[in-house]
Amino acid sequence: MSTINRTAFDETLVSTGERLEERSRPAVISLENFSTLFDRLPIGAYRSSISGRQLRANAALVNLNGYSSEAQMLASVNDISTEWYVDSHRRDEFKSLLARDGHVVAFVSEIYRHKTRERIWVSENAHVVHDELGQPLYFEGTVEDVTHRLNANHLIESSERRFRSLTEKAQVATVLCDPLGKMQFVSAAFERLLGFPAALVEGANLFDFMHAADAIEEREELKRVALGTNSGVESIMRFHHADGRVRRWASIANNCLDDEAVGAIVLHFRDVTDSQLAEERLRHLATTDSLTGIANRARLEEAMASAIEAAKISGGKVALVFLDLDHFKVVNDSYGHAFGDKLLHTIAVKLKQSTGWNNVVARLGGDEFAMLIPQLTSTDALASICQNILQLLAQTTRIDGFDVSANASAGASIFPDDASSPAELLQHADLAMFSAKTNGRNTFRHFAPALAHDAKARGTLVNELRAAVAQQQFEVWYQPQLDLSTHRLIGLEALVRWQHPTRGIVLPDEFIATAEDQGLIDEIGTYVTEQAIAQTARWSKQCQLPLRIAINVSAQELRGKAYAERLQNTLRHHDMPPDRVDIEITERVFVDTHTYALEALNHLRMLGVKIALDDWGVAYSAISYLRKFPVDIVKVDRSFIGGLPDSANDRSIVRALLALARDFKLRVVAEGIERPGQLVFLQAHGCREGQGYFFSKPMPAAEIESRWISAC
Repeated sequence: MSTINRTAFDETLVSTGERLEERSRPAVISLENFSTLFDRLPIGAYRSSISGRQLRANAALVNLNGYSSEAQMLASVNDISTEWYVDSHRRDEFKSLLARDGHVVAFVSEIYRHKTRERIWVSENAHVVHDELGQPLYFEGTVEDVTHRLNANHLIESSERRFRSLTEKAQVATVLCDPLGKMQFVSAAFERLLGFPAALVEGANLFDFMHAADAIEEREELKRVALGTNSGVESIMRFHHADGRVRRWASIANNCLDDEAVGAIVLHFRDVTDSQLAEERLRHLATTDSLTGIANRARLEEAMASAIEAAKISGGKVALVFLDLDHFKVVNDSYGHAFGDKLLHTIAVKLKQSTGWNNVVARLGGDEFAMLIPQLTSTDALASICQNILQLLAQTTRIDGFDVSANASAGASIFPDDASSPAELLQHADLAMFSAKTNGRNTFRHFAPALAHDAKARGTLVNELRAAVAQQQFEVWYQPQLDLSTHRLIGLEALVRWQHPTRGIVLPDEFIATAEDQGLIDEIGTYVTEQAIAQTARWSKQCQLPLRIAINVSAQELRGKAYAERLQNTLRHHDMPPDRVDIEITERVFVDTHTYALEALNHLRMLGVKIALDDWGVAYSAISYLRKFPVDIVKVDRSFIGGLPDSANDRSIVRALLALARDFKLRVVAEGIERPGQLVFLQAHGCREGQGYFFSKPMPAAEIESRWISAC
């Protein structure tokens, strides 16, 4: 269809209309008779001249305009533009659309029923009919009364406005969702209370905002609501706020899936975080030791009962470790009870730091402590935990100007191997502790039935470890260290792994202490150092980059000058610059070796090797070591990085540690970076180097080669 401009269109309409009207109208109509379908259409249909005069109208249109016949209507209607549209400008808009497009679709206007002058709303469709020369002859179109439809839509909109006015300011969040949790409607309170924008919330799944541990049960509960088998009791769950906080919400659901007006499950949520936290604080006070801040006997007995009931169902094991400080009375008598209380508090902190998240540490009274392990994996694991605790307590702590260490005797019993009830579990652990105290103190004893097995297990480990050293069953893995601003590889940390013939990969925490006890640590350390330096030297040449290598060294390896001499020979053999080697030590090096450590570290620094203090910030006296001992690098402990950026305490600690390192002109390496938020925080506060799972887990040399070195 050809297109003409508006002025030409109007002129053509008028001239053509006049010509058409001057002709015999019956002749035109006879030439263009409408079909029977035209007269029987359920909606109005018409033909009008270009000037706006009605030429034909079907029965529906006649009725719509209040007339009884087509002839009566045609005789009465003179000009549609002025007689039909409530707003006369709508006719101009109508004609403009026709001029532009040649047709009009769904053109909604308010009009008069021509005869009665009653106002109604109609939807029009029309097009221009052209002659053989392409000139417009007349209009044809349809007219549908949509008044009821618009009124219905208006009622719906009004209802929706009323509904939203009731929910948008409410403190109770309302959600409409399907049985799988897909949200169809979310009230403003939901968005306001959780801090997420509407575009992100509506259409998303409810469980994406819920704590993963709670979502498992609540998914099942929503299914029960859909089936009508739920209890109807209000439940409490945790939701993630946009700012990272966890909020506790109480909810109740109503199944309206069969309601045509709703067609969804209706959930109402209210925020009960404050009341829940207040209740938890009261419970905490009732079950917490006031001196140390850890659990008291009541909390321990409650936890033992729950753990044993769970173990009966799962077939698992529960262990209890009973600890009693050796010669604590001497401390109180020598330094006073206030000093003794500070030592007890220090012991509690160390015990909390040494245990897993699901274990319970309690003070039973006086100098007695206990640790509940509700999901014990093995007797060997229990022995390892107890030995680690005793070693931790023996580490020196400075209190009121005095360096103090605490030895303890430990005993343990296991449900169901050694006991069948909470009282028996505690009693047998106490007996095992007494056995340890009467057999030299500062040691651990398992309840009698397991004592022989424990000794055999330790002997097996020693034999296997000796065989491992002889057969070189060890492998060096590496974890990349990166420039945090560019994510460029700048170095690696060497980590030893024991390739056990039957157990597979064994981590160093499981055998290093035994290796030290058995005098095997020098051989293992020499192997790791040789492999790590040789490998790093090759990679540096391959990448044309001065890659660094960090090597962990134990206190025993630093006794005397032997270690420094071996390291110097290794560096010379592989043409590795000493200043690209970081020797990582822990505070234990200073505690265990004193002058030996200082002599060895000074010798290493004379070679050009850098000294890195690992797990920095954990030990209370670590700051003093920065003044007393030669340290070039500090590694911020992962325990502080893990809380970033959400924990205010961890933010303050890390900022302070970084500032302190700057004042001492020390390099800083952040350990345990696992999330983008941690990286952003560290970058913002001037930390330049780091490592962690966010970048890479420790991996064998072959994987480092393919994933990192080949990409240099």
